[in-house]
Amino acid sequence: MNGFSVPAAVTMAVCLPLTYPLFLFSHFFAKNAPSPKLSESELKVKQELVDIIQEAETGAHLAVADKDLIESVVSFPSRIAREVMIPRVDIFALPARTPIREAAEKCIEEGYSRVPVYKNSVDEIIGILMYKDLLIKYMEFSINPGKPEILETPIDTIVKKTLYTPETKKISHLLQEFRKKQQHMAIVVDEYGGTEGIVTIEDILEEIVGDIADEYDEDQELYVALASGCWIIDARMSILDIEEELGINIPQEGEYDTIGGYIYYRTGTIPPKGFVIDHDDFRIDIVKSGERGVEKIRLTPKTEASHES
Repeated sequence: MNGFSVPAAVTMAVCLPLTYPLFLFSHFFAKNAPSPKLSESELKVKQELVDIIQEAETGAHLAVADKDLIESVVSFPSRIAREVMIPRVDIFALPARTPIREAAEKCIEEGYSRVPVYKNSVDEIIGILMYKDLLIKYMEFSINPGKPEILETPIDTIVKKTLYTPETKKISHLLQEFRKKQQHMAIVVDEYGGTEGIVTIEDILEEIVGDIADEYDEDQELYVALASGCWIIDARMSILDIEEELGINIPQEGEYDTIGGYIYYRTGTIPPKGFVIDHDDFRIDIVKSGERGVEKIRLTPKTEASHES
């Protein structure tokens, strides 16, 4: 490998998990820090680091967990909001005129402490409802039990301002904006101002350190391996995760990030259960499909034998 000696390469790969978080910490809290584009030589160094990581793992110099951490750090600056957001269909939001009493009940039922609030539709999110503000209203009611109107007040009177971000914004820049504006959630919008999804600070930090359990995470696996060598996969699983965890390269020819998005791009519709997509390297069978989209698929890799037959 040009550019690094082998000992230096191994040392850099092993030490990067220790040194890079310090860099992130200082960069995160630096005010007005410039963010220049990588030069050609810097891009070359970045690629060499990726090669080092892969070689170090193969040679048993680097644990898999450390490899994953380093690779996530290297790729972090290029990730955008659309790749890490909670999609629109999974957003829990409340209408602006919802009474405080009803909103508190729904927040407890769903388990959320921050909830987007919309005016006419989810495309018109006007702010974020904080559960702690609902508690303040309940405390006010406990002091004034003769005023039931306190809990019948619409939630749009107590919502906090929200942060909006384009789907193409780099999450490294969004993280800085979270710090500057002291926000924990942003509404991801498309070019027309419509809501595409939401991003929380936990979603961004997960890109560096791995899964962080938060209120928007569901207690379910995105894929299950079968004895036959195939997988049952949640259609919301990202193409990047499929490639990293299952070793299957899904073509990314359009503006989609999930396997469900790939299926819609290929078919132009929501295919029914039993529909098959045949690719040179894999086969997709639709296992479960609903009105809003494909929900479950079976992904079967094609072996060398199947290619030759």
